[in-house]
Amino acid sequence: MAVDPGQMIRASRRAAPCLSPCDSRHGASTATLARQEFAVPIKDLAQLLASLQPSLTAQRWVFICLPHADLADEAGQVPAGSRLEQAGLEPLVTVVEAEGLTLVVPQHVADQHAHSYEGVFRCITLNVNSDLQAVGLTAAVATALAQHHISANVVAGFHHDHILVPDADAKRALDILQQLSAAHQ
Repeated sequence: MAVDPGQMIRASRRAAPCLSPCDSRHGASTATLARQEFAVPIKDLAQLLASLQPSLTAQRWVFICLPHADLADEAGQVPAGSRLEQAGLEPLVTVVEAEGLTLVVPQHVADQHAHSYEGVFRCITLNVNSDLQAVGLTAAVATALAQHHISANVVAGFHHDHILVPDADAKRALDILQQLSAAHQ
């Protein structure tokens, strides 16, 4: 099966639960949901940094990779949502790569399905409504964390950016991002 390694699959909300306050299943009130739904995306880097509002989720995440054949349908296509959901994988992120389908799934789900993984991560959501064409946010956040020797796996969602950091460094990473934001206010 030919796979475009640059192709990203954006799974449906049912297949990939949103970790930011845009989803009531993760503790957001209806009022918060309404405000976030109508927020205008911010493009200015200084304003983005001042408005980061980072929050750390309790969920522990792992990266797994499945061969394309494991989830392909009869036509040889890797579906974004339904078959992953049927498989009980609950991915936060899915990425089609030449080597296979990369999924970021809850650690307990990977363990339950006996998937191997290296490293356990926590997700920090930047609750600022960042414009998808904003320049410099990923670099500023990654640089701040790198200066403290913390790896950052950044995923851009439609409304927010999410940073997967090693579990052992998660609280320190959250503090660093809060300090970064405070320094720009």
